[in-house]
Amino acid sequence: MKSIRHTELHDLRDRFAIMNGLLTDEYYDPENGSAPESVEEALQNWACLGAMRGLATPGNVGASLEACHGALNQAEEIFVEIANYGVTMRDRSSGAHVEMLSEELHAFAELAEL
Repeated sequence: MKSIRHTELHDLRDRFAIMNGLLTDEYYDPENGSAPESVEEALQNWACLGAMRGLATPGNVGASLEACHGALNQAEEIFVEIANYGVTMRDRSSGAHVEMLSEELHAFAELAEL
């Protein structure tokens, strides 16, 4: 749910569950310092968006929102684990976005009267 710098990925990938489990993960080869080509990075971003779409339950907005909240909770837990380990991530890569996304999902549910 968030791009991180390849240097951070390289340092953290063996300690934390931060890989996506997608075929495009292979573009982030540890032998190359986890640095993808720019085109490969774009393909990874699109693959991740497709995977997020897979969280949706057709015809059930409530279940879809719950799945999104679950993904956000999981992401938040990973960012907490990373911080507790003593790693400070750059602003671009930090977990600050997780709370904002969660609040936006709550606001959507409230406005949609779900």
